[in-house]
Amino acid sequence: MKLKNVTFRIKNNDLRPVFICEDGKDIEVTGWNIPATTGAQSIMRLENVEEATISNNDVKGNADVFVKVEGASSKAVKVTKNKTKGIKKIIDQSGDVKPAIAIK
Repeated sequence: MKLKNVTFRIKNNDLRPVFICEDGKDIEVTGWNIPATTGAQSIMRLENVEEATISNNDVKGNADVFVKVEGASSKAVKVTKNKTKGIKKIIDQSGDVKPAIAIK
């Protein structure tokens, strides 16, 4: 699944992730414009996702984590070339995730 050049607009601060994917494979999220939010836990959440690329996204505002990766089946997640100035941590992976996550 490829999701390219998506722009979000919000009226009020929203703490929910803009993207949640469970049990996905071959995911590409690129060119997104994500509006400013304050205090979110994560911008994106992946659970049991294989082979995902999160790249060239412009994230405004701040959050604890850009991409939260969970699930023992998660692998080959690549996060690269994103604008994440207000994000404290690029990737957070739960303890059951194998260490095959790449940040560039």
